[in-house]
Amino acid sequence: MESSLENLYQVFTKYRLRPNIAACPCCVTESDKERLQKKELRKLTADDLEKYIFKAVTTWGDEYDLKHFLPRILELMDELPLVSGMIFIQLESNHWDTWPSHEKDAIVAYLESRVESLRHELSQRLTDGESLETFCLESKIEDITDFLNNE
Repeated sequence: MESSLENLYQVFTKYRLRPNIAACPCCVTESDKERLQKKELRKLTADDLEKYIFKAVTTWGDEYDLKHFLPRILELMDELPLVSGMIFIQLESNHWDTWPSHEKDAIVAYLESRVESLRHELSQRLTDGESLETFCLESKIEDITDFLNNE
């Protein structure tokens, strides 16, 4: 998974943080904007990015800005359980299927590696005697059948 994550960052590295990301002043405060501006991308936390994920492109920034933050957002999905679905809505809303193939491929490769990592972890934890229910709850997997059958 590490190499697919590094590839994701590399592919999207050309989308540099812009000094002033446009935002609706009613929806996004200067403090909100500053929170994203003051740290390096890889140092942003789930808390730093949570509001942005909900506002991305609609009232805060554009597709370019989304692409800048996307590797870190995907990396932090486990820490963003309440908004992880929103990440995929943002991708769909921004027609990620029309993005350059190397960008799409990097996203898919990273997500596939995450699924494979979870499958491996599931196998190990079940071997160690943990219940399937506990694993699913901790991993935020709602439908284990879909998870296991999605190959």
